[in-house]
Amino acid sequence: MLALSACAAGEPIPPTDTAAPTTRAPASTDEALGAGDIAPAEDEEAVGPRCVSDTGEPVEDLVGLMVEDAYARAEEMGLHVREVGVDGECAMVTMDLRDDRVNIEIVDGKVIAAAVY
Repeated sequence: MLALSACAAGEPIPPTDTAAPTTRAPASTDEALGAGDIAPAEDEEAVGPRCVSDTGEPVEDLVGLMVEDAYARAEEMGLHVREVGVDGECAMVTMDLRDDRVNIEIVDGKVIAAAVY
């Protein structure tokens, strides 16, 4: 609540409690993050799959391949490819389920996760 008042010239202004509320800093990264939050990677090797749903059917044949090779292999398998994440940035995607589409996540040009859903 904000209250305004006027003072006569030369009249002292009464002090107000202007101290900011104190908060305790989180003791750890886990404590600082809420449920479902993902900690930023400290180096490239720490980046793991975060954009491909773990509820889909994994397609391990594509994991570890360079993007171009993964597209070619998916086509051989009769699958369409949807990139759901690139270098740690997850894309906004529709939630429709298709058994002819593989969702892949890419880091540094290499597929790190793949699943059909």
